[in-house]
Amino acid sequence: MEFITLDTTASTNKKRSLVERGLGGMIRMTKFIALLSTRKVDTVMAFCSSGYSFKEKGAMIKIAKALGKKTIIAPRSGHLIDDIENSSSFKKSVAAVFQKADHIICQGSFWQSYFNDHFQLPSDKTVVIHNWIDQKTVKRSIKNDKNLKILFLGWIEKNKGIYEIIEAADQLRDENVEWIIGGNGKEFEEVSALVSRKELQDKVQLKGWVLHEDKERHLASSDILIIPSYREGLPNALLEAMLNGLAVIASNVGGIPDIVQNKNNGILINPGDANAIVSAVKFFLTNPEKTQEFGLEAIETIKTKNSLETAISKFNEVL
Repeated sequence: MEFITLDTTASTNKKRSLVERGLGGMIRMTKFIALLSTRKVDTVMAFCSSGYSFKEKGAMIKIAKALGKKTIIAPRSGHLIDDIENSSSFKKSVAAVFQKADHIICQGSFWQSYFNDHFQLPSDKTVVIHNWIDQKTVKRSIKNDKNLKILFLGWIEKNKGIYEIIEAADQLRDENVEWIIGGNGKEFEEVSALVSRKELQDKVQLKGWVLHEDKERHLASSDILIIPSYREGLPNALLEAMLNGLAVIASNVGGIPDIVQNKNNGILINPGDANAIVSAVKFFLTNPEKTQEFGLEAIETIKTKNSLETAISKFNEVL
């Protein structure tokens, strides 16, 4: 198989105007049509987020289908649920794209059931392929302190559960717990101010975006990854952390329950519940041996479900 790639990566992780996004979309669409016109293309496979991203990739799928190509779409964002359930017109747009797609790649069984239930799709149209990660040798750091280190990696915004994390940190201020917050976003300054008001600076470290070696260092030295999001597809940060042997505290949403088994390699919680985070952390404080046990199970889970080889085999069947 020969893959012809069209990079649709956003130029920045900051919010962009509709004009800027529209201009970028026009450039990408022009390149897309040029590739279909000048190269022998049999199949078009489009990875997309929610909102504008879905509409743009959906238009590509429709064009490709009109030209007789096999079409595959792979939605990746948990916020697609909000788009579908808050707008009847957007739901119709999704239905039209799904009707044109030969296959829809789902990040887990939840997404397969959700798409099938809401759009009455043929059983062979949706295919579950869990996110994949290249396996590597994991080197854990030797800890020099007794603190339980809990790591968050992601956008600093309400729907990622960041305020529940701060509330839990406040409730657990007298425990040996250290919170490492890696990420940035539209509510970073507000969260930073909240940490100061609650006098949690010695407990909560706001690192901003952590990349490359810094991210690897935090993954190697932390005990637990926390993902208390309201919506999720299947976050890659989860796979990276589990492969590095971290136990997990995560919301029971999206594709997460396909990977995190409660009280086996992590603890599942309901989103928006700071008390559930507190209870989960206290479980690990009371049962410190479970941190390592869950971490070892996490590594085995990723090796079994999320290996590159498994993804290649499943994509080979679809393509």
